[in-house]
Amino acid sequence: MMRALGIVAAVLLLASGKPALSQPEGRVALVIGNAAYSAPEAVLRNPVSDAREIAVTLRTLGFGVTVLEDADHVAMRRAIREFEDELRRRKAVSFFYFAGHGVQIDGHNYLIPVGAGVFRERDVRERAVDANELVERLRETGNRLNIVVLDACRDNPLYKPAIVTRGRSIMGLAPVQPASGTLVAFATEPGRLASDGGAGRGLYAKYLAQYMRAPGLPLEQVFKRVREAVVEESKGAQVPVEFSTLTGGDFFFTPPPAARE
Repeated sequence: MMRALGIVAAVLLLASGKPALSQPEGRVALVIGNAAYSAPEAVLRNPVSDAREIAVTLRTLGFGVTVLEDADHVAMRRAIREFEDELRRRKAVSFFYFAGHGVQIDGHNYLIPVGAGVFRERDVRERAVDANELVERLRETGNRLNIVVLDACRDNPLYKPAIVTRGRSIMGLAPVQPASGTLVAFATEPGRLASDGGAGRGLYAKYLAQYMRAPGLPLEQVFKRVREAVVEESKGAQVPVEFSTLTGGDFFFTPPPAARE
């Protein structure tokens, strides 16, 4: 009897012309905002407030969110390991956001923890988090979609990065080739610095939070809208970019209205 009722329900659903809604996919996020740096890294104004805004936005969109503020190397590594473990258990869509200082060495991007004290290339390799390795490790968890947002390389008028490698200064982040099923977003172009923003708010985070909430925008369109808004407000001084190997169906932070009926 129950089987017959199920068949009848399926027939009625097909007749209505509306597809069956799939079960909501799990969503897990790790958000880090580092601002309280000490020499030689400059103190930043907005990464903590930006991380909080992104975290609040993600929670409203159904993500389980872990937030770290002014995290040192040990705290960042521990949180990333726990993030990976949760993704292996749940096979959820992952979202990683980092706001703070970042540098590149030999094509690898490194996220600088608070208190790292990096003066030389060796310091970076030992005391920072390799973002390229992070992207690969997230893919190895087996989930279908990873979104990695590096709101890093922030400018500060009182400080210019002076980490020296092989006799030259390095600035900004290096381009990446993400693993399959991954989108990596930079707050600005490779080799450039992003604005730390006005009091209390970074430019990139402001528009990212806004457009993630916009109904019916596929993932790629969210970042396109963010880029357009940042370029316009910065008058072309900051141009966000993405590197993607996404395939398959669209992902929506906020589904189209019809999908929520």
